[in-house]
Amino acid sequence: MKKENPTLLRKLTSYSAMAGSIIAVAGTANAQAIYTDIDPDVTVEESGFGYFIDFDNDGNDDFVIGFLHTNTAGGYDYNKVVAVPYNGSVGGTAAGNYVYPYAMEAGEMIDANIEWQDASSQTMAGGFVVVASSTLYAVYGKWYGVTDRYLPLRFKVGSNNHYGWARLDVPNLITSFTIKDIAYNPTPNEGLFAGQGDPVSAQITPITEAVKIFAYDGVVNALLFNQKIEQANLVMTNMMGQKVKEMVLTKSSTQFDVSDLPFGIYIVTVENGGQVYSQKVSIRK
Repeated sequence: MKKENPTLLRKLTSYSAMAGSIIAVAGTANAQAIYTDIDPDVTVEESGFGYFIDFDNDGNDDFVIGFLHTNTAGGYDYNKVVAVPYNGSVGGTAAGNYVYPYAMEAGEMIDANIEWQDASSQTMAGGFVVVASSTLYAVYGKWYGVTDRYLPLRFKVGSNNHYGWARLDVPNLITSFTIKDIAYNPTPNEGLFAGQGDPVSAQITPITEAVKIFAYDGVVNALLFNQKIEQANLVMTNMMGQKVKEMVLTKSSTQFDVSDLPFGIYIVTVENGGQVYSQKVSIRK
């Protein structure tokens, strides 16, 4: 894996000032999201440039999303999209010295219960591109080849934490990123769900807290909270509806290996006590 380049990161230049309308939109019964539509969407494709996020418009940038590109020997290009926290943390996982931000689906909860990382540069997506064939090699991160995913962000106002999100796309070859909108909860220390506040996505609802399903590093985790296990089973299907995994659940926490499956999007369905819960998961490198 390629090391971070702090010199390039320090030189990240603002690609665009914050644009769009800012509105307050009710979300859950006790929360209101301050939503900003970035209109038009901003695509950053020049190396060393980034999009700066100032959630509360206090004149101090909270985060920057940056794009880096390097020509390397042997016919390879190296592309990377990074998240840099100036005043807070990014939701994600850590593996040794590397940090990989989450690429959340709409409806996933963003609050103190997820992992938060404070590293000065966090790899959303990175990899080598074989120039001759335009194919990826040695890819890592959770953000390559995704559309309308949500980056969980936490920033400080005084001594209080505020939770927010940014919605972005990153193409398959990691040649750019596009940022579309952002939102945050103005109530201190109170979370919000990914996509909350978007007035044109009123259909977004929080994923039930009764079941949590997620994939990481070739393993799918299924967690059932505050439930009695009653004839519970799990079925995993691909996007063509073909069953690829099936099992009986006997405990509230289950892990199973999916490293044998092709990379892509799958649907995991858990049935317990007559209730059915489904969640999309992404299996990737």
